[in-house]
Amino acid sequence: MAENFTGWQRDPLGVHEYRYISLDGKPTRLVSDGGRRGYDPPTGIRTERPAPAEHPKEEILPLRPVSDPVHSAATAVSRLGQDRCEGIRSRSARGSRLLPARVSAFVRAHVKESWRKPVIGVVICALMAIGGEIATASTSGNGPPTPTLQEGVYVSAADPGGIASFAAATQTDPTIASDYLPSNSFWDGMDGSGGELAWILQNGWSGTPYTLSLGVPMIPTSPSGVPQGTLANGAAGLYDNYFVALGQNLVAAGESNIYLRLGWEFDGGWYAWSATTPEEEADYAEYFRQIVESMRAVPGENFKFVWNPDAEAFNQLGYNVALAYPGNAYVDYIGVDAYDQTWVTPQTPINEWNETTFPDLTLADQFAQEQGKPLAIPEWGVATRSDGHGLGDDPRYITNMIDWMEDPANDVAYESYFDYDGTAQSDAITDGNFPHSLAAFIYAFGSNAAAAVTTSTNPPTTTTTSPPTTTTTSPPTTTTTSPPTTAPSSGTSPIINDRSGFDVPTTSVFDDEFNTGSLNTSVWSPDWFGSGTVSNGTVMLSSNVSVGANGLALQLNSPQSGGLVSTNPDDNQPGHRGFQIAPTPGAPVYVEFQATLPATANGQVANWPALWLDGQTWPEDGEIDVMEGGYGYTAYHVHYGTGGGTAQGGTADVNNGAGTHTYGVLWTTTGLTFFYDGAQVGPTINLSLTSPMYLLMENSYSSADPTVLPATMDVRYVRVWN
Repeated sequence: MAENFTGWQRDPLGVHEYRYISLDGKPTRLVSDGGRRGYDPPTGIRTERPAPAEHPKEEILPLRPVSDPVHSAATAVSRLGQDRCEGIRSRSARGSRLLPARVSAFVRAHVKESWRKPVIGVVICALMAIGGEIATASTSGNGPPTPTLQEGVYVSAADPGGIASFAAATQTDPTIASDYLPSNSFWDGMDGSGGELAWILQNGWSGTPYTLSLGVPMIPTSPSGVPQGTLANGAAGLYDNYFVALGQNLVAAGESNIYLRLGWEFDGGWYAWSATTPEEEADYAEYFRQIVESMRAVPGENFKFVWNPDAEAFNQLGYNVALAYPGNAYVDYIGVDAYDQTWVTPQTPINEWNETTFPDLTLADQFAQEQGKPLAIPEWGVATRSDGHGLGDDPRYITNMIDWMEDPANDVAYESYFDYDGTAQSDAITDGNFPHSLAAFIYAFGSNAAAAVTTSTNPPTTTTTSPPTTTTTSPPTTTTTSPPTTAPSSGTSPIINDRSGFDVPTTSVFDDEFNTGSLNTSVWSPDWFGSGTVSNGTVMLSSNVSVGANGLALQLNSPQSGGLVSTNPDDNQPGHRGFQIAPTPGAPVYVEFQATLPATANGQVANWPALWLDGQTWPEDGEIDVMEGGYGYTAYHVHYGTGGGTAQGGTADVNNGAGTHTYGVLWTTTGLTFFYDGAQVGPTINLSLTSPMYLLMENSYSSADPTVLPATMDVRYVRVWN
């Protein structure tokens, strides 16, 4: 029977999901939910965390089929701080060490329930050890890990005012200011000889309340790009004097207690200090040691040294990032840069997190724990790239990253969002191009975040966590459309502001105004397959369904006690005839809900409310999410296909969810168009779904959403025209 299986997460694009797990060493698919939002794990599943282990050589994966993957958008700043490496930097495809097809499928113990990790694919779980010898001259550091996550940002070079603007836009209070020493102004432009760094220090950050996280070029170039040295010469100590001078200039400017990211992103090929072969990595590690020893000899210094590859460096076949590690005596923090970009196919937010960022971070975290060092995330951000490999406005990435960084088990000392737009890549969350990502950022980090969580001293009406009584996963075979028994009201028509170009039906075939004082149980069942059905981890109870002055009330009393109604004619409930419908050629269907969604004090959609339609066989018959609350806003989705299904849809904010609104869908044999408060939201989704579907409404819980408990979703009416 269905169980509350540890590790299940909701699908950010909808409500149905499936996963593969490791069963006796083979990928085994969990039984899909058959349209019921419940799951039947196969027997024999282990839930303990296995010890990490390297795959044997004969199991090495083939290279990931990608083209010139490029990671972060780090900076090569001039005196004016504007000459970023604007060209898309390319990295030879090395393949992935931890691909879902090969990873052991056990979620790490510290993965938070609130992560909406994508589930169309394979769950990312156990860790793999990093190979190679690691220099360990000492295990000492500069003190214990920072107990709380410090927030930071890069906005542009030497720009305290820009950080103040970022703080206002995101409702945050960053304490870390990220910046970069010039990498293209010879050695004196890097080390500050002759006052060359006054623009960034005395005239920039000195005297501000921010702690610097400073990118330090190991090999500067001329303005035309000619390297002014080599890693081998640096390893031989030929450049130590430059870093002594840099240390002295930093101390003199009052910047003695800062983070220094020496030769950041060395694993890529876009900087003069690139270390992509074992020989280069060895030189890099020794050069790093030379720099640290030179700068620690400067009187008054209290520098914190950050060893900072890209996150993906830990997850690339043919590349052993550990060879570049200088040893624990020379490293205070292990930094990783992780942007929202991927080369997996299909390129979706779901796959980006599951198959790129999450496994990269997982292995980086393992490496840091092995060294006993805290992590830092000096660069991260959503991304729009000129080569198309950025995921754009992706609130899932924002939520997942912040949850991951705030998890104490990952021991992240500080993070710094890259709020900057270049010509080849845009990451600025405050530029208006990523509104939903900004909303997710504000919700997680903003000063009003606490207002989005409301608690109540009233106990829930029930605390039962009994699993659903049904044990079948076979879908019903009937597709008969049952007529409604509720008499449709006359004179109503769909609320659509502009009907031009649409064939809108006007014949009412179903109308429930929920004004009779009781639920019509011949049409609606106050649960799905019996009271106690588990939907999204919430037990749906008939006691949480009522009809009153505000229409149909679906109550969510606790994370384990919610309300749901369904018109499924095949749910085997006595006396329940139900209702389902489908379009035919020339006879479209329009479904419209009017509802008041649960909302937080600051107007965000609370919890996980949903107004939707579902077919008898999922996903073949399809699923239409007319409105689904998530991350504090509303969204529409369509699911269809076979196997795990395919999802299409988007977000559609309606006054941030507060108040009463209408949510409708025009469903034809060739496509679906969604309307919120009469206005079209998003383009028509060209798709042929012709199997009958029934209506569902529910108020359930997800820890990833703004939470109000207890909370009610009031549905004023449900109307259908055909």
